[in-house]
Amino acid sequence: MSTAAMFAFLAASVFALWSLAVAIFSKAKRRRAFRNFGFAMIAVVVAPIVGVIFQGQEDAALGWRSSTDKRLAAEAGVTSAAIWYQEQDAVERERAAAAAQAAEVQAAAQAAAAEEKARVEEEQRLAAAAEAERVAAAEAAAKEAEQAECREELSCWAEEHLLAASFACDSEVERLARYDFEWTDGFLGMKFTHYRWRNQDSGIVTYIGDQIQFQNGFGAMQRHIYECDYDTVAERPVEVRAEPGRL
Repeated sequence: MSTAAMFAFLAASVFALWSLAVAIFSKAKRRRAFRNFGFAMIAVVVAPIVGVIFQGQEDAALGWRSSTDKRLAAEAGVTSAAIWYQEQDAVERERAAAAAQAAEVQAAAQAAAAEEKARVEEEQRLAAAAEAERVAAAEAAAKEAEQAECREELSCWAEEHLLAASFACDSEVERLARYDFEWTDGFLGMKFTHYRWRNQDSGIVTYIGDQIQFQNGFGAMQRHIYECDYDTVAERPVEVRAEPGRL
């Protein structure tokens, strides 16, 4: 509040009190005193408002942006608005620079952490891939050794390829029939019950059975022994043959 407004406020307050006293103690002047008291109270209310307005205009003319800035400057011992705002601008620049530096440090730390995480994950991935490759190689080597050992033993090698040989050879045996034929092995029976090496080095096994009847030229069904040379490497029949008889 400006000095003039302060004096106006004090004068209005004194006049209001005086008018109130006159209204109380002087019946002759009571009506006029109450009227003066009302005017004085209006002045008491208006004076601070006018004072604030004029004070704000005065502060703005001196360069103050708000009464709060002026109060803070006074508390800091600064009376010049220009100096106060220069200092505040400098403080704000320092604060912004510090914030930018902190953000840069944080970004660098985050980038370093992300890079380290990526490095660790890549090392783990490579280690897992190497371990998987080692395990696969070990399993392949073990399987190869097992296959090599199995191939040295007829029963192991022949049994391992028996199902595939049976599916591949039975149709070839059927083609040997000149007339009609009939399988006698039943739904769950085995068409090939015996085997022997035909060429161990080449992996060719001869599968043998007697579960088929061929019709002869006179219409009679005759049991036959059949053989199928099966290439276990190429997985295909090489030769089939049959002759009357039983195993």
